[in-house]
Amino acid sequence: MINFRPLALVSAIAILSNIVLLAKSEAQATQDVNFNGNIPAAIAIKVGSPANPTPSTSFSPNSTSSEAQLTGTADVILFCTTTAFISVSVPQRISVPSGFDDTFRKARVRSGNRMTSAEVGSSTGFPGWRDSAPEPLSISSCTSEPLVVEMVAGSANGSSNPAGSYIYKVTVTATPQ
Repeated sequence: MINFRPLALVSAIAILSNIVLLAKSEAQATQDVNFNGNIPAAIAIKVGSPANPTPSTSFSPNSTSSEAQLTGTADVILFCTTTAFISVSVPQRISVPSGFDDTFRKARVRSGNRMTSAEVGSSTGFPGWRDSAPEPLSISSCTSEPLVVEMVAGSANGSSNPAGSYIYKVTVTATPQ
């Protein structure tokens, strides 16, 4: 009787070595496929407007109030290809003279009679700044009419503004809907 086990083992080794040799003898080729493109911004924001291309973004003491406060206004143009939500940050103090109390800080963005705002502190003692609109402002179509960015900083407890340089930053954010 013939023992098929050794014969099967030798045959299997011969077949597998043939397959391995065939696989090693074939050359491999690779090619990178690069994809690129440009997605234009759906929204852009520019400080200034056609009527006032370089607005003053400085602010000054409020002459109608006895409290120590500063107010400022700037035009901002929104360029967009889609509907957008506009929001604004609380004014961030960058630099103020020693002794200036800005426990109340507020910024707002207006489009006609609609607005959005962000604030910290109490608006008590700040006539004209008591309105509140924390929800983002929806702009359904871009127009050439500028948005108006306003800010106030100060304290109802202060009696005067110390002499010196005041720097604040307000961030306007436009998010596509």
